[in-house]
Amino acid sequence: MKWIEAHIDTSPAGLEPAADMLSTLGIEGLVIEDEGDFRRFLEENRQYWDYVDEALDRSMAGKCRITFYAEENEEGFGKAAAARIAIAELKKNHPEYGQLLMTVDGVEDADWENNWKVF
Repeated sequence: MKWIEAHIDTSPAGLEPAADMLSTLGIEGLVIEDEGDFRRFLEENRQYWDYVDEALDRSMAGKCRITFYAEENEEGFGKAAAARIAIAELKKNHPEYGQLLMTVDGVEDADWENNWKVF
């Protein structure tokens, strides 16, 4: 099965409003990446490690992103289009939410249950 992978880049202030907007559109199962949450997690759990991988640290620098997935079909494309329209409206009314840039990619379905066995 093919999927639509949509990313919405925003500011820390825009994460919750954008996520709420997606929820009202019926888009659930969001992946939220926030540098602030990442930094707080590291600070509050310092006792469990003595270093953080530099590549991971760099990948989270400045990141405030919401990702969602939809099936690559008419309904999925409809959800992505509705999200793009709603994001444009949110951006127009709330410049403090950052760039609110939405990018869309296609991804192939993977056998997540068994692919790990390769490694």
